[in-house]
Amino acid sequence: QSAAMGSEEGFNVADKAIKAASNAGTWVLLKNVHLAINWLSELEKKLYGMNPQQNFRLFLTMEFNPRIPPNLIRLSRVYVFEPPSGVRASLRRSFAQVLPADRTDRQ
Repeated sequence: QSAAMGSEEGFNVADKAIKAASNAGTWVLLKNVHLAINWLSELEKKLYGMNPQQNFRLFLTMEFNPRIPPNLIRLSRVYVFEPPSGVRASLRRSFAQVLPADRTDRQ
């Protein structure tokens, strides 16, 4: 399951998805959690109180924000993906993901 954060509806969907996945041992992806910094503090408390199935996984995508709870980061495996610097490099990366190589100038 996945949920996009940033609205009240997103919080409710995320809470239900986390509860269901922790009981079933499935995975949940929460996108753009940097839009819900206050909710992340609540999530941290919930994670400490959970007794999830062994295969339960919670994935969070976010942009950097200094207000992200540090303990949540410590509990996590953090992967950082930085976009290429510059407009040209960024456009090439975007087009490479959308267009096949024969439709661009790059082979």
